[in-house]
Amino acid sequence: MVNSPEKMAGLFVFALVYILTVPIVCVPSDSKDAVVRQLSFSPASYKHAEFRGRSAGSPEQLHFPHGHQNNMRANSRPASASGPHNQGVDGSSEAQHEGFEIQQSLHNDFNSHFRPPLDRLSQVGRDEFGRRRIPHLRRRRAVTQETMNQTVPESQLGELVNFPQKLLNTAGRRFSLNSSSVNPEMFELTSGGVLSLGSGYRLDYEDSAMRSITMVVHAVSTSDPTDVVEITATLLVTDVDEAPVFTTEPQPFLATIRANSGAGYTIITLVAEDPEGAPVSYSKISVSPSQYEDRIEVRRTDVGNVRQCEIRTVGTANFDPDTITINVAARDRDTGGREATTTVSVLVGLRPPQFYSSSYQGAILENNGLDRTVNALGTSAKLQIRTKTFQEGAVTYTLANQGGGDSDLFSISNAGYIICRKVLDYETASPKLQSMTVTATQRVGNTDFSSTVGVTIQIEDMNDNPPIFNQSRYDATLVENVAVGTDILTVKAQDLDTGVNAHIDYSLVGTEDFEVVTHNTSSVFEGVIRIKRPLDYDRKEGAFCRFTVVAKDRGTPPRSASSSVQVTVTNINDEAPEFTIPDGVEYRVLENAAVNHVITQIQATDKDGDVVTYSFRSGSQNDGKFEIARQTGLIKLTQTIQPADDRFTLVILARDDGSCCTGTTTLTSTATIYVQVNGVNTQKPTFTSCSSYSPSIAEHSAVGTAVQTVSATDGDRGPNGVVTYTITTDPAGIFTINSTTGDIVVVVNTIDREQYPFSQVTVKGKDGGIPSLEGWCTFPVTIDDINDHAPEFDSAKYVANITVEHPITSNFVAIRASDDDVGNNGIITYSLLNDDGKFGILPANGFIYLTQLLTQAVGGVTGGGGGEVGGVTGVGVGEEGWGGEWERWVG
Repeated sequence: MVNSPEKMAGLFVFALVYILTVPIVCVPSDSKDAVVRQLSFSPASYKHAEFRGRSAGSPEQLHFPHGHQNNMRANSRPASASGPHNQGVDGSSEAQHEGFEIQQSLHNDFNSHFRPPLDRLSQVGRDEFGRRRIPHLRRRRAVTQETMNQTVPESQLGELVNFPQKLLNTAGRRFSLNSSSVNPEMFELTSGGVLSLGSGYRLDYEDSAMRSITMVVHAVSTSDPTDVVEITATLLVTDVDEAPVFTTEPQPFLATIRANSGAGYTIITLVAEDPEGAPVSYSKISVSPSQYEDRIEVRRTDVGNVRQCEIRTVGTANFDPDTITINVAARDRDTGGREATTTVSVLVGLRPPQFYSSSYQGAILENNGLDRTVNALGTSAKLQIRTKTFQEGAVTYTLANQGGGDSDLFSISNAGYIICRKVLDYETASPKLQSMTVTATQRVGNTDFSSTVGVTIQIEDMNDNPPIFNQSRYDATLVENVAVGTDILTVKAQDLDTGVNAHIDYSLVGTEDFEVVTHNTSSVFEGVIRIKRPLDYDRKEGAFCRFTVVAKDRGTPPRSASSSVQVTVTNINDEAPEFTIPDGVEYRVLENAAVNHVITQIQATDKDGDVVTYSFRSGSQNDGKFEIARQTGLIKLTQTIQPADDRFTLVILARDDGSCCTGTTTLTSTATIYVQVNGVNTQKPTFTSCSSYSPSIAEHSAVGTAVQTVSATDGDRGPNGVVTYTITTDPAGIFTINSTTGDIVVVVNTIDREQYPFSQVTVKGKDGGIPSLEGWCTFPVTIDDINDHAPEFDSAKYVANITVEHPITSNFVAIRASDDDVGNNGIITYSLLNDDGKFGILPANGFIYLTQLLTQAVGGVTGGGGGEVGGVTGVGVGEEGWGGEWERWVG
């Protein structure tokens, strides 16, 4: 065969589509030009596809003739469970055969780089090509995948493959045939792994389904049934140039001739066919006795497309009463053609009827009813006994049993059909394979010519019997710590039917703790029940596990039976005591608690039902102040609490006595608790330094300015001695206090001394007892002055009249001013501004006096008693203060 580039490219795509169960689009990173397109077409459309050439650097383009693009998916068909390498529906086996090596190579390469997602491969169903997905990636068994191919000629018989010799890692395994792309009954596979062709079967390259046979074989380890090697094997059947085959029936070829038969009498007509379809020619090889050599000829006489030959008489000489043997050859016309020969036995005279088969096999189902016709074995067609006659005359048939008498079960009609005369029961019928003899008799004149043939009738089983368990209940006893996977008992059921009707599978109902595995040993089906998950006596309601085992056959419809199973689980001391309190829990005791005061009672439970005792474990920091009752877990105070005692750590040890299970083993567990000493609230907070608090702050101080820190003491322990502070009295509302530290600070910046020269503050101290106790502290806060006010004159204008004779240094007017500030900030000094040197003023009291005698009137001053002698045009008053100088003018 010629492998053109177009055909090889087509095989590439065909193999890729069959190997990958999901469409894949990918561009390998190490190739610039490699492009794998998403392919989605069925084998049926493959023969319509063609590949056109491509230029350098461009991918090949796949084209379909008009009308096939839309049918690619519709033409796809499901493949058998054996795998993706099955025969296409269009008969393109040859393409598959030639592409097998490419297909295997592609499978290995793409499987390592472009493996589909696990969850997608695991879904049971059909892919977009209609092929069944096999969810092998999620099997619980440790499945190892192997592939192999084997080339065999179509003429090969007997052994086909020896798997242990072909594959590694198959030693010590039991082999079984799981599936096949052709009839699996064609093959026989021994448990040792030798695959042979079954008796009566042959390979045929001309049958397109047989050119590439894919089968799945399981090789299960004999030591570990979960270790499975799954072998996908492909038999590549090669063509063998076969000789023509004579197809005329019945065989052997028998004929008769009259002694005086003249020329042109047709003795027999034969047909031979070449398996490869080549034309066939015929020839006479020999005639015995040789004296009739010239009286016999072989001529080809075609009828339509069928090439046949006639063996005829020539000449006129009589034939002696004898048997004439004619040897005939059929040769195909291929190059180096093959030849087949056959023999025709011709009897001069009369001959009894010839059966069309050397033996007949029939079958009938039990419970068949009366007068039912026996079918040909393995088919639904009625079995008919047929004969060829060599002279005129009716043929009659009789049926005899093995003893030669009439059969009480069957009879035969004149048409050759065998009729059942009784209702049959497979289970009671004996034998189940009835052997009989059919006699065909033809009367010619007063002479009977008879021949006989053997007939066997198989009474076939119907699935009319359910499985039957050998026990109505199964019991087992085991300890709770038996390992998962341990076999605990074997159940067994028997089905009186045969074949698949007697093939039993076991299952369990009503339990998740156990599973059953079916074992078939020489058609004896047993169910081994094993532990599926850990058992726990202490977490079950009672010590019994009760469930149902079901045995179901594989008949249609299936029948089933059930039996109860009771597993008694015995206890072992595998559960340590469990405390009913959380680890690290804290308890409290008052500092004045009396001796024998009960702190708490510790309890622990044991799921095994053991008795639990209690003690303090070494490391407990109890200083002998506590005791625990061994039987009850009651913890009491044994000494008085000391002032230095604050918190105790107690480690409790709980120990079971193992009484559930002979008491030889004990288990312990520990829990830690804490005992916090709480004081009694007998003392109230006391401000011991309250009398010394006399803070002062400047008016208008900034927010946050510290004023005073107060502190109260409380001699109680714990929360009873913790003091929090609050201000209960603050007339001006200008302070706040930190409740924890007692720090008092300014809360507003509008403090005005002139309004609040001092503030009386009261602070409350409150402890954390229940009920709480309180203490108070009241103290003054002085507001210090700042120079924030100017002097104010008591009059806006001063007028004085003096005489010119007014003496020097003598006061004539008093200037008065006031200042709201205090201290130095409120001391006023006076001075004159813009005077002409005739006046003076006393700085301390504001008296104005003359410094010169007046000789004339002074503007603004009117003298008295004689007229105006002078005046003061302006008076200035000044002052000095802490915060600077203020000046007020009077004119």
